[in-house]
Amino acid sequence: MNKLGAAIIALTCFAVAGPIVSDHYRSELYDAALSFEASKANLSANLGHFAQQDFSYLANTRLDGQEVIVLLHGFGADKNNWLRFSQYLSEQYHVIALDLSGHGDN
Repeated sequence: MNKLGAAIIALTCFAVAGPIVSDHYRSELYDAALSFEASKANLSANLGHFAQQDFSYLANTRLDGQEVIVLLHGFGADKNNWLRFSQYLSEQYHVIALDLSGHGDN
């Protein structure tokens, strides 16, 4: 087999297998990045219940004297949009990032 034929076979295999493998790892990489950002801000995932509605949110541990700041996302977003901002707020505030109804984990 010549080099051109081997290159075509290799590119064909990569073109077929690449999207399958990359989709799998893309999801794992995304989840790992979210976990890393949440840990930098000391946020943990929580579930709440209010007015017969369950909701999910991220929050850090509240220390004595800390004011509470509630972060609400926009349309088409979720609580994870606040992760990068939260790392700068969590030392001074008790941060709560809510998932609005119909978004994120709700």
